Amino acid sequence: VASRSGSSRITLVLTATTEEARNKCLARFDNISGLSKRKGELWISTSAMMLKSFSFHDHTGNIYGAEAHLGRRRLHNFKKCASSGATEILTDNRRQCWTSGVGFRATQSSTLHRSQGLSSTKHTVWCRQAVVDSRHEGARARGRGRGTGPGWQDRAPLVLCLKSCSDRDQVFDALDQARIGHRELTSLLGVLGGQPRLHACEWTFEWAQQRRLANVFHYNRFISILGSRKKCKRAVETFGAMKEAGQTPDTITYTALMGVFDKNGRWERAVATFESMQEAGVRPNAVTFNTLIRSLAKLGRWKQAEAAFSAMQDAGEPPSTLTFNHLLSALSRGGQWEKAAAVFEAMRGAGARADVVSYSTLISAYARGGQWEGANAAFEAMKQAGVRPNTVTFAALLNAAQKHGQWERALAVVEEMARAGVRPNVYTFNSLISALGNGGQWERAEAEFETMREKGVLPDAVTYNALMCAYEKGGQWELAAELFKGMRPAGPHPDAFTYSVLISALGKGGQWERAAAAFEAMEDAGVEPNLVTCNAFMSALGNGGEWQRALWVFDYMRDQGIRPDVVTYGALLHALEKGGQWERVEEVYGSMHETGLEADTIAHNIRINAFAKAGEWERATAAFQEMQEAGMSPNTVTYSTLIAALGCHGYWERAATVFEAMEAAHVQPNTRTYNALLIALDKGGQWEKADAVFHGMEAKGVQPDHVSYDVLIAALEKGGQGEKAAAVFEKMGRHAKQNVQPRFEDSAR
Repeated sequence: VASRSGSSRITLVLTATTEEARNKCLARFDNISGLSKRKGELWISTSAMMLKSFSFHDHTGNIYGAEAHLGRRRLHNFKKCASSGATEILTDNRRQCWTSGVGFRATQSSTLHRSQGLSSTKHTVWCRQAVVDSRHEGARARGRGRGTGPGWQDRAPLVLCLKSCSDRDQVFDALDQARIGHRELTSLLGVLGGQPRLHACEWTFEWAQQRRLANVFHYNRFISILGSRKKCKRAVETFGAMKEAGQTPDTITYTALMGVFDKNGRWERAVATFESMQEAGVRPNAVTFNTLIRSLAKLGRWKQAEAAFSAMQDAGEPPSTLTFNHLLSALSRGGQWEKAAAVFEAMRGAGARADVVSYSTLISAYARGGQWEGANAAFEAMKQAGVRPNTVTFAALLNAAQKHGQWERALAVVEEMARAGVRPNVYTFNSLISALGNGGQWERAEAEFETMREKGVLPDAVTYNALMCAYEKGGQWELAAELFKGMRPAGPHPDAFTYSVLISALGKGGQWERAAAAFEAMEDAGVEPNLVTCNAFMSALGNGGEWQRALWVFDYMRDQGIRPDVVTYGALLHALEKGGQWERVEEVYGSMHETGLEADTIAHNIRINAFAKAGEWERATAAFQEMQEAGMSPNTVTYSTLIAALGCHGYWERAATVFEAMEAAHVQPNTRTYNALLIALDKGGQWEKADAVFHGMEAKGVQPDHVSYDVLIAALEKGGQGEKAAAVFEKMGRHAKQNVQPRFEDSAR
């Protein structure tokens, strides 16, 4: 119950369903606190409370029995008078409310106003000036001037009516009768825009447009509502209709439209809208800049985000925590962890309080840059600042451990997460399984997958892909294939990445036929192969020596519009090299340069090895020189391949020179490198040098294998050094526990 401040009238309005019930609620007022005699009705929103009947006390003692309910719950938290079945409400400091009955009586010192009892239950019943028209069932209040009244709350029956309308004409008729004002229209749009269905809000706005009631505030409200419902096209149409109606878009309009594009993932359009806003001479505010920086962050344009941040400061708009968070996100996505750290420090210097999003984004920036120490330091600073980490924080920390190859630290993060009382979700397990897989711990990754399901966390496609990657890196192609078979009954559908990992695992296991079957099944399932898939399939064919099929895949890629990259050419070169097609290797290498792609170290190594296997040591040497001239640094594989090529043709001096150049370049030789040099020295009859190389190999901590011992023993025998050969044979037996077992031919010697 309420009376407007300073008013000399009070009206009680009741929504009655029958004429009899309505007649019962008519009451006469004598002088109540100076109020003149009036007829009235009690109007209570059915969404707020339900009245079974009505009770009113005036000073003459006229009483009508009543009972009030709030939804399904009785109003139980109010005091009850013991005098009669109908209780009273006193409007002085001794206010009382009801449990069993509704009654109103005013004392001499009281003034009627909004009931404190009702407002304490967050339900307000408003009363306003009205005249009863007894000729119509369900009386309707008149005299509601546009833009007057205490608020839209007395329009609750109108809201219910609009929600129940099934077509546009019914909405138009109801609004025409209601005589809605500008302020009430703004509130009405907001209420209808929050409903599950938007048809009533859309028809109400159309009515306002046709009646020329819609102003810039209504357009702004409606565009914001459309954005929250992802009705991007309709929002753009409304923006155009606004200008056609002669309404000039203001800051809020442009900001609302930018928000529509941002929420719908159309960040390019959001940036373009900001540019149009500047061309129109409309001054952006803090919300505008925040939306702009967020859109630029989504696009990965960290430089433009920095420029927008500077423009915001130049415009006199102080950046908030939200602004800094958007800028941190932009820098994190751009891999600028150093700049992100600097912005974080500037944030604290500007007085903006870093929240959980700030710290989580900073940790993500460190993770993207492979800076585990920085991510861990940010996490410790977060705890010292009293900011409680959430699942996003721990996921970022796990990602940092994953990128840095720290699977042990990833497990420690999960333990820290449990101590903090943060429950792991699917993203947590995905990051943990990926970290374990990258660390070669496929058994632990498999165990975490089972733990995940035991805790009721449903794996998604990313989870299966992460575990399959762990199997692929661990050489467990059988388990990868078994996991793939279990995906479809479990729910997640394999995507292009799933098939790519499966094909790669099968290829590394020498199962090129199974890889080909998986590639065909992928197309049958309607999943389009992408660049990664084709590269994995070509590598699988290359490992199987199927260079003709690899050429077919290369042609298939060009037919499908998939542009080959350096990895593609490397896989094709490997297939041709393994098939002994050194001429085709040279041809494909030349076409690679024609497309503008620069060969990487792997491609150069394959080319050198192809020449070496074909006995073209001159070409191999020339390819090595071309590699150096191109600015590529040869690695251990490069030197080992060239030494082997020279050694097989008896050029031990050239091979020794290459080995010396390798050491001078500080490239660490491995067992294969030493074996290639030992073979070259053996073919050249240089048993002394071979013996020295063998001892130097051991001195540098490189473990000899069967080939090392075989070649050295053969070199010593050719040089007539039988005793030394026997000593090497005995030494070989002592190293049996390091998996160096003497073979039959060694024993025969």
